Amino acid sequence: MRINKVLIVTLLLYIMFQSAAQAEGFFNWNPFKKKQAPAVEEQLPLRDSSTENPVQSMPRFDEGDDVQDTTAQTPSNEPVIYIKNIQITGNSLVKTEEILDAMSAKEGMPYTKDLVKVNLREIYGMGYFTDKIKAVPTITDSGVILQIHVEENIPITNFVITGNEVISTKEIQNIVAPQIGMPQNLVTINKAINEIEEYYAKNGYILARVVNIYDKPDGTIFVEINEGMIDEIKYSGNTKTKDRVIANNLSVTPNTVYNDNIMQRDIMRLYNTQAFSNVKRSLTTSEKDPTKYCLTVEVEEQRTGSISLGAGMDLTTGLFGTIGYADKNFLGKGQQTSISFSTGTGAMMGGDDVLDRGDFQGEAKWIEPRLLGSMTSMEVGAFGTSWASFQVPLATEERYGASIDFARPLKKYPHMNAGLGIGVEYDHVAEGDYTRARSMYEAAGEDFAQRADQLTTGLFISASPSIIFDTRDNPTMARNGVFAMAKLKGAMGVIGDDNKYLTASGTIKKFIPVAKKSSLVATARAGGNLVGDLPEFASYRLGGARAVRGFKEGHVGRGYGYVSGSLEYRTPIPLLDKITSNQVINSIRFATFIDAGQIISPSVTQKIYNWPGYAISAGVGLRFFVPGLGPLSLDYGIPLTNPGDGNSRAGQFTFFFGEAY
Repeated sequence: MRINKVLIVTLLLYIMFQSAAQAEGFFNWNPFKKKQAPAVEEQLPLRDSSTENPVQSMPRFDEGDDVQDTTAQTPSNEPVIYIKNIQITGNSLVKTEEILDAMSAKEGMPYTKDLVKVNLREIYGMGYFTDKIKAVPTITDSGVILQIHVEENIPITNFVITGNEVISTKEIQNIVAPQIGMPQNLVTINKAINEIEEYYAKNGYILARVVNIYDKPDGTIFVEINEGMIDEIKYSGNTKTKDRVIANNLSVTPNTVYNDNIMQRDIMRLYNTQAFSNVKRSLTTSEKDPTKYCLTVEVEEQRTGSISLGAGMDLTTGLFGTIGYADKNFLGKGQQTSISFSTGTGAMMGGDDVLDRGDFQGEAKWIEPRLLGSMTSMEVGAFGTSWASFQVPLATEERYGASIDFARPLKKYPHMNAGLGIGVEYDHVAEGDYTRARSMYEAAGEDFAQRADQLTTGLFISASPSIIFDTRDNPTMARNGVFAMAKLKGAMGVIGDDNKYLTASGTIKKFIPVAKKSSLVATARAGGNLVGDLPEFASYRLGGARAVRGFKEGHVGRGYGYVSGSLEYRTPIPLLDKITSNQVINSIRFATFIDAGQIISPSVTQKIYNWPGYAISAGVGLRFFVPGLGPLSLDYGIPLTNPGDGNSRAGQFTFFFGEAY
């Protein structure tokens, strides 16, 4: 009686189901249901494929359910009989071997009705078949011949993808294509849906979801995707900073599909303005359109204006005093302005080629990071210096000038920026010690008439196009990524010296993470004169804090071209973070390094002094990050090759602010 009731109920459900399908004109899969993507706060939660499937779990055969098998229960008092053979019928697209592999029952195992039920559930769980699966056992003298009859689902003939814009249909088709020609399978379709969403997420589109999926009687399956479009952007936390300043630093805009990779770069760009101590983003469903999202950018502003008054010591200026004013968010418009003056006692460790003379420096800058609301930045600056020359021996230098520089990211090439600098500069290189200079020439056997070529005075205009590729994870204390820069500089004298010249220079720096906090930094640099006569005040020098440490400034050599490289290992000082939580102290890194470099096309200065022209050095050092000043390097290097005149075989200390690019 129980079996008859079940059959009647099943028949009525089948009739109702087919009637509903005919009324619709096509078969809608009820197991597919639309999902709502979760709201996001700062970081999206990890997606759980077991709970976020648009396809519901398939029905299961419970122990009490009747399955269409015709097995008879073997009386308990009879001997155990074994499965002699398993036969699969009704399958045409799914290989018999796949079905047998999915079954736990194997030939030679004891036969029971419970075992058959388990195996029917296993076959149904493959997803390729309707629930009209039945088992027909035939008992023979040598065992049971178990025949399993299956009915395959309608074959998939095609997938139609809708709602996609940022990911091409071809890319999505590549994910689902293996299912074409096979019976419809909820298991593999669910897996494909997860793969589609994971593919979107891998490319930064973390809001993308498959929101609907249905089929037609001809086997076509329609997949509808919501890629996660931004409806509006809101700003909070900014009291001084104008909304447009934040907006100008965002690549994510309304009516575009949200990409978290782009947003992370935007957040880093906002940090780099130095107007904010913290930047967060959250994503919620739009109140205007539930299929879209609202992006909220929340910032915490920090004090950006400062007046500085201080003193210090530097290798080029000696003991110095400085005064300045800077604002990194001028009038809340995101603009940066600064002015500074300094004076010092003169170069330290400069050697017998540098005069013992006080110096003066002044500089003013104004930066508009988003010129006219575009992605182009503009920097306008003016400067004046007067000091003992490091380029021309025993001479003094005065330089006064102004420049305007433009930079813009290249939209088609992520991480790349193009720049153009235009400048005007008055240079005056004068004799500082005629007697010593003449004796130096005579001792070296060089014609003193060449001294006139070293002493240059003139007004120069210049243009400097450049390109930068930067994938560093942190622009100040990088552990991973690449920084590469190539630059041309063309200059022409318009008053006084009429020299024209064109130089090219380049740097590539690779940061390789080691262990959890250490890094290996490999650097290569080169530069040289391409066209014209390069004035000696604009020539290249090797030796010192930025190129071949362990030598005095410029005491490896000077000339019109150079190549250099270094390999440096940086690691935290053990247990330092256990002693203190101070960020400045915890930023300290111990470094070991090896440097090498060679001058190409030596200048007359190289011939006068007995400098080696090439060098290799090694040493150790410390790296700090000083808030407001940036990275600071303190090194002790030792020459591994001939140090030449003026350098100590025991090496020397060098220090400087910033990275050596």
